[in-house]
Amino acid sequence: MPTRTVCIRSSLDLPQTANRVFRALSIENWEERDSDNHPDGIYFRGTAGELTVKVSSYDALGFEDYPFLIAILAPSTFALGIDELVDLMVVDLLKAGFEVARRVKYTRGLMERERFSLDECSNLVRTAEKVAVPDEDL
Repeated sequence: MPTRTVCIRSSLDLPQTANRVFRALSIENWEERDSDNHPDGIYFRGTAGELTVKVSSYDALGFEDYPFLIAILAPSTFALGIDELVDLMVVDLLKAGFEVARRVKYTRGLMERERFSLDECSNLVRTAEKVAVPDEDL
């Protein structure tokens, strides 16, 4: 199942942020789940048809200012390609007031990321950023 991730900024805690994310994406069917694979030991999983969206805390180098991760999973038979789907979801997240970014590349000491915004016509705009990070393997 193809998966893509984006990071978001929110001043709310994880449960409140997940609630806002699912509302922004019009996902009514969601729940809290326990997992040792996530920083807080929990994550939130929502479904809409064949689409699955997960919201969790995120603590990666170069993303300290984007403390939440959204994973989008869609079957390869989904009507839209995963990248088109992510673009549509990012637009909805931006309209809901979230700041959104994604990891592009990591090289020793440097995280390359892409920040998203909307122009005056609500078209998606991507801005490349480089963030210095401690020189260690991720």
